[in-house]
Amino acid sequence: MSERATFDHDSFFSAIDKTRASESKTWRQVALEAGVSQSTLTRLAQGKRPDVDSLAALVSWARLNANDFVLAPDDAGRRDTNRGTHRHVPSRR
Repeated sequence: MSERATFDHDSFFSAIDKTRASESKTWRQVALEAGVSQSTLTRLAQGKRPDVDSLAALVSWARLNANDFVLAPDDAGRRDTNRGTHRHVPSRR
C-alpha cells in the first residue's frame, strides 16, 4: 500500500488555540463564531480529527490555510527549517 498525506492535528489545534488566545476569545465564542459545536472543539482538544465541515469552518474563522496542516508522506514528524512549520502538500487547482 502506498503512503498517503496525513493531517497534522497538533499543529492545527495549536493554530486555532493561538488565534483564540490572541483575540481573547473563549472556546464558547469560537464555537459560536465559527459555527461549530462546543463538542467539536472538545473532541479536537482530546486529539480527535475534525470532520471536513468543521475543518472548513475553523480554517475560515481563524483565517488559516488548510494546506499548512497536510503533511506529505515523507514529512511525517519532520519540520521545515526554513519556515518553522511542517511542509505541506501543494494544492491541486
